[in-house]
Amino acid sequence: MTFDGRPSPQDDVDRDEVAAGFDRALAFAHGAKIRAATLPLRLIAAAVASIVLGSALVQQQVITPLSAVLWYLVYASCEAFQLWLLTPWRQRPPPPSAGPRYVASLVAIAITSVAFGSPSVALFASPLKYTAAFAAFLLAGGMINQISMSRGSRVMLAVGLTPPTLYLLSAPLVASGQAQPSPLAGLLWLGGGLLVANIIAAGLTLDRSHVAETVARNALRRRTDEAEAATRIKSALMATVGHELRTPLTAIQAAADGLARNAKDPDQAAYASMIDSAGRMMRRLLDDLLDLSKLEAGRMVVEREPFAARELFLELMRLWRAPAEAKGLEFRLEGLSRTPALLTGDALRLRQVLNNLLSNAIKFTAAGEVVVQVSGGPAAKGGYRLQVQVSDSGPGFDAALIAALFEPFRQASAATARIHGGTGLGLAISRELARLMGGDLTAANRPGGGAVMRLEVLLGEVNSCGANGGRPTPAAESPYLNTEGLRVLVTDDHPLNRQALRILLEPLEVEVTDAASAAEAEAHLAAATFDLALVDLHLGGADGRDLVALLRSRPGPNQDTPVLAVTGAVDAQTRSECLAIGMQGLVAKPLEPLALYDAIRDVLLARPAPRPVE
Repeated sequence: MTFDGRPSPQDDVDRDEVAAGFDRALAFAHGAKIRAATLPLRLIAAAVASIVLGSALVQQQVITPLSAVLWYLVYASCEAFQLWLLTPWRQRPPPPSAGPRYVASLVAIAITSVAFGSPSVALFASPLKYTAAFAAFLLAGGMINQISMSRGSRVMLAVGLTPPTLYLLSAPLVASGQAQPSPLAGLLWLGGGLLVANIIAAGLTLDRSHVAETVARNALRRRTDEAEAATRIKSALMATVGHELRTPLTAIQAAADGLARNAKDPDQAAYASMIDSAGRMMRRLLDDLLDLSKLEAGRMVVEREPFAARELFLELMRLWRAPAEAKGLEFRLEGLSRTPALLTGDALRLRQVLNNLLSNAIKFTAAGEVVVQVSGGPAAKGGYRLQVQVSDSGPGFDAALIAALFEPFRQASAATARIHGGTGLGLAISRELARLMGGDLTAANRPGGGAVMRLEVLLGEVNSCGANGGRPTPAAESPYLNTEGLRVLVTDDHPLNRQALRILLEPLEVEVTDAASAAEAEAHLAAATFDLALVDLHLGGADGRDLVALLRSRPGPNQDTPVLAVTGAVDAQTRSECLAIGMQGLVAKPLEPLALYDAIRDVLLARPAPRPVE
């Protein structure tokens, strides 16, 4: 351990050795499983050897047919007995009460090895040509088989190799006892010794490789666990920091909105606009950091909901037309008429990617045009493959830096970051979102000058006969809602958030009652009737979800009152949880005035008739 408390390299080595030792103890169980799995193959090989080799030796009157059959039966019986003794070790971890059986299993392995190599004695003693070579091959095969079945278990390997090694080393003695000793008998000592040495070396090398593999695997597993733990900690930190930052950002933007509404001179309006712009920049940075954290942690999910595809593109064009025209750029959309009216996918994430591409195209184009081309068609495996190309007449890309465009915190150059600002996260996040939606995002230079960004996503096509025939209701046709005098309960444990919501709700001319806790909100809900409740999900003490679940479960004046969750987490899982307990929707922090007003209008227009109080 180092002086600062971090693990030293020697600590890692010690842990690896402990892990390797633990695996070595379990290697016996691994060897038992291998022996059980390969038993049919060994019995078949022994049967073939007894038939082929035995028939040849019977013809040469070296052995009798009965001895060949008896050899196979003895060997098969030894294998069966060995397998029975090793049965407890085929479970992991080995049973602690199997000590005597462990010794018996080693003895059975040795006896089986003796039985398998016993024909070599007769072969070495035979005066016929090549019988010694047959014996050597038989023993070598047995030794190699023992190595393959004893991976990682040196005890099992040593016990299994000892009998064939003794057979090989005793071969010259057996051969010298012949009536006419072979002049090559002396070479059997050298050949047998070399064969034994090579096979044992191969076994030890395999064992060392197994240990090294175990150490490397354990080190990789440990590093992976550490990386995953660090990612989880970072994600939790980002979520906590994000939640805490959304509170002051909500207050900043709400105050800026209130200042802009009540500005008495151009200077005050300019200051309010400056505060609002700074708040929006901070919000974009925070959203990018949180998205990046979710992507790295693998917690980013995309929804599959029907949306008005053509209306989405028209809204984007309306949003970015003013910035484009302010720079004197030609801004046009092509191919929209061939796009299905309704598609299924994550409209929020698709809009996020397209907003980033259009923002970059307009920002980096000083003169000329920005063109959005929409195309697509049926995908090979079902669905609709939407393709969007955003091209501009700006400076284009340095060919050597195109790959770096999609790396987090990377920009084309230091001058780009200095002149245009930004963090370099937008394109990295956009590509990952595109891949989550079954497609990709690529960049290239436009012929003649400029840049081209190509987005491709896999969506689902909705039957045009449903959902109003594929004709979304324009925003201008949305019904008007008079909110004057409506009673709204605001529940948030932070005073800044409650004050910010009061400021944002002023234009609606509603009557606001606020609560700093779930208990205080419960008391208000029990005492008076409200038209709407805005509830923060993360309250001190009881959770906002608990408050709403309790409200829906108890009869009272507000059992059916619409509830909007006010939260920084607007992912699909949070949304489904809120809807499941009886909320009507979510509003994202930091609060956007228009988004808040739209959510309130939609919820109040869709509210059911009040339930009679019993």
